[in-house]
Amino acid sequence: MRQWIRHLLSASLALIASLAYAQAYATDHCPVRMPAAVEVKVMPILEAWKAAMARDDAFDAEFDRRLANLLQKKDKTSREAQIALMDYYLGEHNAEDLLCTVASFGTRNLRLLNLYSDCDIEPSVSPLPRRRELTLRLMARSMIISGRAPKSCETE
Repeated sequence: MRQWIRHLLSASLALIASLAYAQAYATDHCPVRMPAAVEVKVMPILEAWKAAMARDDAFDAEFDRRLANLLQKKDKTSREAQIALMDYYLGEHNAEDLLCTVASFGTRNLRLLNLYSDCDIEPSVSPLPRRRELTLRLMARSMIISGRAPKSCETE
């Protein structure tokens, strides 16, 4: 009888773990489009970057203001917008800030990082070409999993 109870408990735990894993990492239902609320946060930044690049100004004040404003926000929609921006080239110094911000949220961002890595989530329109390069997301994931995020982003 004890052995039967152990098997039942083991099977139950295995089922619960499998369901949790499937829900956390399922890509069967990838979103076709970026959520509208995320797009509303991403588009003004991309438009400002496009205008800055047209003037050959990688340190444009308006772009910097818009990006800094988003990077200061901590709500889920803003965190998703930060991760979505990793699909675009916004300059190396901005990529560093983006990487550190995304990694600083720790495990709260892992599900979104996995989702945007596994799924090709496009905005309805984009003023700039998407690169959909996974490097920044993989770096953020690695920093979070290893616990290096705060130390890796400290400035001297």
